[in-house]
Amino acid sequence: MKKNLFSAVLILLLLVAMLPLPAHAETKADYLSHVSFFGDSTTYGLIRYIVENDGHLGKPVAKLSRDQILVPPDGTFYLRNLPTAKIRYREHDLPLTEAFCKASPEILIVTVGINGLPTWTEDDFRSYYGRLLDLIETASPSTQIVLQSVYPTAKERSQKLVAFTVDKIDRLNEWISTLARERSLPYLNTASALKGDDGWLVASYHNGDGMHLNTEGFNRVLTYIADHPIKKGS
Repeated sequence: MKKNLFSAVLILLLLVAMLPLPAHAETKADYLSHVSFFGDSTTYGLIRYIVENDGHLGKPVAKLSRDQILVPPDGTFYLRNLPTAKIRYREHDLPLTEAFCKASPEILIVTVGINGLPTWTEDDFRSYYGRLLDLIETASPSTQIVLQSVYPTAKERSQKLVAFTVDKIDRLNEWISTLARERSLPYLNTASALKGDDGWLVASYHNGDGMHLNTEGFNRVLTYIADHPIKKGS
């Protein structure tokens, strides 16, 4: 009886061993390693709070490389300055076309438009944003472009940011979302993960000025992005 039971257990174990193992689930860090970011000062903060953060600014949910952050040398980017704008890539300051060509990102999340918000008209904004997208698509045809909402500002923010209200930022994000649909590009409503119940940026997510994110804020952004993965060709 014991011999038969032992044989049955042995056969069962052999059958289990022959079953295919489940595919390894891609982690947040795995997915984010395929993603690059282009933007202005709100994206530039990824360098300090994620790339260069050794833990004293909080623990990042994933580690990004410097080459994944495609931003101007000083972090400032205006859509109206497309012809003269430059991106720092591998310690070189390059015109946008050259930088995107050399970097050739697999997935590129674009977060621009907050600079100039108080004076934007919808036609002007869509025109300039469209030129940027044309430039990226020409420079790096294999790149999957993803449009991301600009981030909200906090209710308690510095005096120079008083014009950046909830209503104005929500309107800007509607323009970006519409542009994404028209160009058949994915859109990430990351702003929704950063807002409190009152519609403003959660106070603990910014670095003190009411606009630029800290590690906790960027962790929310990166988690949202990883939870809404985009496949190339989407």
